[in-house]
Amino acid sequence: MDGVSAAATLVQLVQVAGQASLAIYRYAITVQKADNSRVQLLEEVQSFERLSSAVLTVAQMGTPSATSTSHTPVDFSCLMAPDGPLKISLKVMTELLGSLKTKGGGKMKRAEKLIWPFREKDITEMVSVLRRCKADINIFLSGESLKYVQQVGRVVDESEQRHARVEHIASKILREQEIQKQELANAAKVAAEEGAVVAWLKPFDCTNKHDATRKLRQDKTCRWLFFEKVFLDWRYSASGNILWLDGKRALSPFESSWT
Repeated sequence: MDGVSAAATLVQLVQVAGQASLAIYRYAITVQKADNSRVQLLEEVQSFERLSSAVLTVAQMGTPSATSTSHTPVDFSCLMAPDGPLKISLKVMTELLGSLKTKGGGKMKRAEKLIWPFREKDITEMVSVLRRCKADINIFLSGESLKYVQQVGRVVDESEQRHARVEHIASKILREQEIQKQELANAAKVAAEEGAVVAWLKPFDCTNKHDATRKLRQDKTCRWLFFEKVFLDWRYSASGNILWLDGKRALSPFESSWT
């Protein structure tokens, strides 16, 4: 049984219960020294009206709306069965209201106000039936409340799991970023150290010093060396030996032109 059919029955039940409550109240305040059974019946009908409104809310929550296709289906089969509490209570309320209504729907005559249409036994039986129906409906509502709590619990668990997964992914991304940052820092440090070593190993540029020293050399300095036998033998020798000369540093520019 879907929520739409149950909601329609519940709307009818709430309306009938409200009308019955008003009719009972009119009798209770009109008849002097009214017995407690009428008050008890009035309280029971009013209580049933409130309970029916609560079930109606559940039915409306379980009915899909035009703007939303997601809803929590509620099974009203146990309540809407021919011998279910909604059908039975609606029948009792309808009979009760039919007995209390005045003929022609006008104001109650004084004689009608003084006549209570039910015997004590009838009231006791109606109260008993309504209470049994209320008990069944309360059991139904308790079950639906438990389902709702379980559903909320599942939603919370799923939300916490998603949150945990997001935190795990975020933590993993942060760790990877820290690793990349550390790798970049290490690479920069190694590059700086390598640059320092390369700069230290870079040979000294002696060009300026060499040119300055050549300018200091006197013309024809050490030309006699070119006529020495030792030099001539080395110069035209194919042995590839090195000729080692001891002397002043000013000689080196002159020598370098022959090397």
